[in-house]
Amino acid sequence: MSSRTKTAKKPRHSAAAGSPVASRRAIGPRHTWLFAIILIASTVLAYSNAFSAPFVLDDVGVVTDNRTILSLTPLSRVLSGPIQSSTAGRPLINLSFALNYAAGGFDPRGYHAVNLLLHILAGLTLFGVVRRTIANAAQRSDLSKLSDLFAFLCAFIWMLHPLQTEVVDYVTQRTESAMGLAYLFTLYAFIRGVTSERSRAWFGLAVASCWLGALCKESMVTAPIMVLLYDAVFCAGNFREPFRRRGALYAALAGTWMIVALVAGGTRSHSAGFSSGVSPWTYLLNQAPILVRYLRLTIWPSALVFDYGLPRTVTLGSALPLGLLIIALLIGTAALWFFSRPAAFLATWIFVTLAPTSSFVPIATEVGAERRMYLALAGIVVLAVFALSKISSDSRILVTVVASLTLVLGMVTFRRNSDYYDLTALWRQVIERYPHARAHYNYGLRLKDAGQRDEAIKEYLIAAPELADAEYALGFEALNDQRYDEAATRLRRFLQMKPLDIDAIRASNLLGRALLASGHPAEAIVCYRDTLRMQPRNADAMSGIGEALLKLDKFQEASDAFRASLEQSADNPTVHFNLGFALMKMGRFDDAIPALATAARLNPNNPAAHANLATSLAQLGRFDEAIAEFRQASAAESDPAARNEIAGIIAQLEAEKKEAGHR
Repeated sequence: MSSRTKTAKKPRHSAAAGSPVASRRAIGPRHTWLFAIILIASTVLAYSNAFSAPFVLDDVGVVTDNRTILSLTPLSRVLSGPIQSSTAGRPLINLSFALNYAAGGFDPRGYHAVNLLLHILAGLTLFGVVRRTIANAAQRSDLSKLSDLFAFLCAFIWMLHPLQTEVVDYVTQRTESAMGLAYLFTLYAFIRGVTSERSRAWFGLAVASCWLGALCKESMVTAPIMVLLYDAVFCAGNFREPFRRRGALYAALAGTWMIVALVAGGTRSHSAGFSSGVSPWTYLLNQAPILVRYLRLTIWPSALVFDYGLPRTVTLGSALPLGLLIIALLIGTAALWFFSRPAAFLATWIFVTLAPTSSFVPIATEVGAERRMYLALAGIVVLAVFALSKISSDSRILVTVVASLTLVLGMVTFRRNSDYYDLTALWRQVIERYPHARAHYNYGLRLKDAGQRDEAIKEYLIAAPELADAEYALGFEALNDQRYDEAATRLRRFLQMKPLDIDAIRASNLLGRALLASGHPAEAIVCYRDTLRMQPRNADAMSGIGEALLKLDKFQEASDAFRASLEQSADNPTVHFNLGFALMKMGRFDDAIPALATAARLNPNNPAAHANLATSLAQLGRFDEAIAEFRQASAAESDPAARNEIAGIIAQLEAEKKEAGHR
């Protein structure tokens, strides 16, 4: 071989040419492990104060009140999750909570630790995606200057950004980080499959990851689209080749859509989807200001908001200015496809990953959430670092700028974690930063728990016009204050607004109590029967029907209702007492005595139980037993006048006993 020929080959293997050999050196294992260690250590440090934060909001329903996680068997029950809850239709998330419970009960530290682990794994996967994309595309002019350092800086910012705190601090939002991890690993496995000799194994992992992600959260449905776009931009070079080369792979990835439809369909119909009660148009109009807020928080993450509340009625005119800005960004993203496809891919990534939660598909329970930026933030960060690398060719300047920025972000993240320790202050913070009805209601709940009932009621009143739960709370408080008409009005309003809510059962029973107390027993019976339609074995509703029938002097029907109630709740002293009282009214003293005796045994401090038992015994001539019960009634009675009356009855019984003895 001539020297001329050898010289001609040298540029093809030089680092300056950006060849495959050069790119492998750029992602050498030594730097890779060092970067990974820095990413892990920095993230653990930033979240080191997050582990003992208490459960908040939905955490109560998916963890502490979730009976499906208390045992790992049967597995079918563990994988189901409570209907309409945040884990319904997300079996892997519910299973992960069951494993958390098996390992440490309800200790929040274990749950936060798992959430942090998922976030770290997702960040490392993002590092791998960016780094291998740079390596595989190193010969393209617009990516030739990027290095392994670029991938590290992107992951560094993404992992420590305060917008990500919700997936660690708010336990329920494991749904987002688990789905995000599966989403990123699907893309990573695809990239490895394209460049590896074991492509089938890697493609199989990509499909498995995509399907598992669908079992964590429905937003996974966009993953096949982004893999296709990635293939067209960074691998195949056009939009036809991916289907020709890898049609079977895309068909398998699209199976994610069927999984979501079969597993998640209808499980949370009250909270999301076109049957959730919020129109697509209303939800879409709400999204313009929310999306702009997300973008601002990406650049300047101050005044973070834990809960954005429910969708509101928004006029087209008020939403139009910010809506036009979003439309301009969409047009700009479309235009990028004609100038820089890598940049266009990143911009498209932002909109596509946000689309399931931030477009026209209604989510009735939440108009916005900062965690929805979890994956979208990756596209913004990579675009930003890419732009910085273009501005300065000196990598030392780039590292200095990004390191300084990330240090600040990490400090803000650390401080944000501490907000979750005081739930009262957290809800007050939401009211200050983004006031809405649910914030006022939850702040009221915290005040009520702290013994500040009057202040809590003021918060409920602010929330009531928009929030059914506040009407329920006000109805409950009015009932306790014996303002029965107001209680009935508010509870009726709650049932009209949320007839299918889990609290509708309790509201219906409380409404029955209010109507019964205000002298409307017939209407109360209607309410209690509504409860039984929702929950056929509800003991309180059966007992309530019995009390209403007592008021209507229908003693036999009342006793039947009380007996039905006792079949469901055998140790309720009030129901035993009412049953005994109904039997007394029918003159069935023999039958009344066991019921009243049970009531007195279960609640020995109830003077009425002892007094009515004594009366029944006296009717049967059992004077000694009757006198003993009257004496217990007197001991339990706090009213002096009532005690004097009982003393008179005892004296009369003793006289009757003496007279009977003379006979």
